Amino acid sequence: MALSLGERVELSPNFREAMSRSGLAHLLVVSGLHIGFVVGAWVQAWGLLFAHWPWLRHRWGSRGPAALFGLPVLLLYAGWIGPSPSVLRASLMSFALLLGAAARRRGVRALFFALIGCALVDPSSLEGPSLQLSAAAVGGISALRGPGFGWLRAGWGATVATLPFTCFWFSTVSWTGFPATVLVGPLVAWVLVPGALVATGLELLFSSSQTWTWLAHPAELLCGLTRWTAELPGAGWAVPPGRAPFLGAMALAHLAALRKARASWALVSLLGLLMGCAWPAAPGPNRLVFLPVGHGTAIVVHDQAGVALIDTGRPWATRRVVMPYLRHHGVNRLERLVLSHEDDDHDGGADVLWPRPRSVIEDGARPRRWGPLRPLGRAREEDSDNDRSLVLIWESEACSALLPGDIEVARESRLLQLLEHRPLLAVPHHGSSSSSSPAFLARVRPRWAVITVGPNGYGLPDPQIVARLRQTGAKVLRTDRHGQIEAHCLGSRLALKTRLAPAPAPGSSSPGSER
Repeated sequence: MALSLGERVELSPNFREAMSRSGLAHLLVVSGLHIGFVVGAWVQAWGLLFAHWPWLRHRWGSRGPAALFGLPVLLLYAGWIGPSPSVLRASLMSFALLLGAAARRRGVRALFFALIGCALVDPSSLEGPSLQLSAAAVGGISALRGPGFGWLRAGWGATVATLPFTCFWFSTVSWTGFPATVLVGPLVAWVLVPGALVATGLELLFSSSQTWTWLAHPAELLCGLTRWTAELPGAGWAVPPGRAPFLGAMALAHLAALRKARASWALVSLLGLLMGCAWPAAPGPNRLVFLPVGHGTAIVVHDQAGVALIDTGRPWATRRVVMPYLRHHGVNRLERLVLSHEDDDHDGGADVLWPRPRSVIEDGARPRRWGPLRPLGRAREEDSDNDRSLVLIWESEACSALLPGDIEVARESRLLQLLEHRPLLAVPHHGSSSSSSPAFLARVRPRWAVITVGPNGYGLPDPQIVARLRQTGAKVLRTDRHGQIEAHCLGSRLALKTRLAPAPAPGSSSPGSER
């Protein structure tokens, strides 16, 4: 259903993430391939009919009437699927071709017609990634059309042309995308898409669903290949921000060199593309970043030694907030994942997290110091689930922070002798009244208190805890109100910066959203 109608509701989030990471997500976009099958088959059938009846061909011709008979089918199919930008672009291009543009020779002219039509019908579609990726793919295919391995050339042209746009919008590129498309493309184009379209038509006309069962094995093969390629090195490679203009210039140069058969220039521009994607991002300053993951916790630790993550939030938050943040900052190697304790709002997204961490530290383990992080104290077997949380100290230059997880009063009292003043406190247990005792806060004396909280049915953070924090002189920040909170050392003092957007904007960060 996803391949024929674009209905992705039945696809699990894990599989959709695997499709995206492997570079095969474009197969789920209903566009020119589907319209080409439906309209092309209808036009071809009328062309054969005209060819077998000479009196019809002599009176009406063959090409023109057959194309005209394809127009109502095009309108019906496009209206049935819905006016998404890719469908609108493909429909307008098909409309232009059916009206008389020479097929396979005027793809670029038809593309210009389609873009003008999209601008008139829905001007906002020009600003989104769907139409931009669709148009870039068609432009790349048209640039490299020609005899000899035409389908390979077309696939490479689409891959190169869309690469700058995927980097701009999603900060990612899949090195496995082109080979994976070459591997599964024939299966999709020759078996699954036409089979799904035929099965949909038979089900609508005759209420027969038997055809779907015939597609089960090819579909399972596609799913298996997708999951396999999604785990290969280079899948879902994060590209640092700001590279899109350079990659766009290299992509244009590469396509132009291939079109003019300039092998040396094509090789140089290809190397520029590869270097622009693969060159790692500068590490930047050491910092802690509290991500707005709803009612949960996810803290990114940036350090010269690498990047670590403390907790992941729930699975949806890992996909929508944590992973986009890592991609936007060009993080392809996660040195360590620290799971403070076994609560879904802390470790729920560990299984879906990408990139995979090199090591995982969980509660009950003996964590060692890593970069700016070191453990403080140890839990006991008889402790509650919350009191078994790992307690960590973050130290960077002259600044430090206490990250106590979800510990409660009993564990706080045992830590009093180990505690000292910390400029920053991640308020334990999301501001619950079961934590943050007066003695605990008196020992820490934080200047800043960050509460990782979101919509919840517990009334958190507790108003009395917020008032208690302010009485100690702490300035209280909340991820549900202040969004992303970043802490770093500025000279000898701790500086905090908030970003109201839940995740960095695509392409580049917006200075106007910070304060």
